[in-house]
Amino acid sequence: MQGLEEFYADPRRRDSRELRFGLGWRSANYEFFEFSVFWLAATDELCLLRAPMRDARSDGVFSRFILGVPPHFNPEPMRDHEVAVEVLARVEEARLLDLLDGWEEHRGESDGVSWLRSVAEGSRPGS
Repeated sequence: MQGLEEFYADPRRRDSRELRFGLGWRSANYEFFEFSVFWLAATDELCLLRAPMRDARSDGVFSRFILGVPPHFNPEPMRDHEVAVEVLARVEEARLLDLLDGWEEHRGESDGVSWLRSVAEGSRPGS
């Protein structure tokens, strides 16, 4: 995994068209983190972004927070060093939707990231 700043140091990534496959992915190995999944057209990279969950309200009401929520809603916004990006696979756009078929159902699972990793490695569960 790379830090956010390091990952986007590549201008192809920074300026790329991006397809998103949802926020709120979970991993059994990272209980206090949430993930988002996206694909970059310029590099054909399917990526996993890991960020710590945050309590978004100072009154103690728990609310998950991940990138994409404006920082003014969070008294402790995340810093670049807290966020990491991993390239899971290189996938041409023509194959992308077939590869990720069913992602909507798996995103809400307690370990949807494992499903995503197995798909990216070419060993789709249940195939």
